[in-house]
Amino acid sequence: FKGKSVQEADEETLLSVARKELNYVDKILDDDSKNYHAWSHRQWIIRTLDNPHLWSTEIEYSHSKILSDPRNNSAWSQRWFALHEGSPIITANNNSSSKSILSLEKAREEANYALSGARVDPYNESPWRYLVGVLMEQWRRRDARRTEEEDADADDT
Repeated sequence: FKGKSVQEADEETLLSVARKELNYVDKILDDDSKNYHAWSHRQWIIRTLDNPHLWSTEIEYSHSKILSDPRNNSAWSQRWFALHEGSPIITANNNSSSKSILSLEKAREEANYALSGARVDPYNESPWRYLVGVLMEQWRRRDARRTEEEDADADDT
């Protein structure tokens, strides 16, 4: 950055550095596709820059890793991470932002994606766990809406 802090660097410079670092991490994952630290570093880069292009390319990247090894649970987890733009999973008390929850249409697409992965190898846990995650998220979303409606009804009385 030559004399600039990360905060002072322009967006294009940051993206350029991020792409180089992501390429480096890709080489590590080519050697060891389940390297937890490499996947974690990818997440840190993408979450830190929070750039729409990086999120969408990470979905494509995780797809390519799933195709090359459908049993790579790290790649399935990375897909979830990228689709939710790094937001945490909805907890029991539904305290995640609505931005991070998949729309019903996107959830259907992801359910079909998981099912297509399960068709490749029905004994592979990764697509099944991914599918359960998609379904649970939608279930919790539905429950949260019901609770909001019940609270609104109670306020009206």
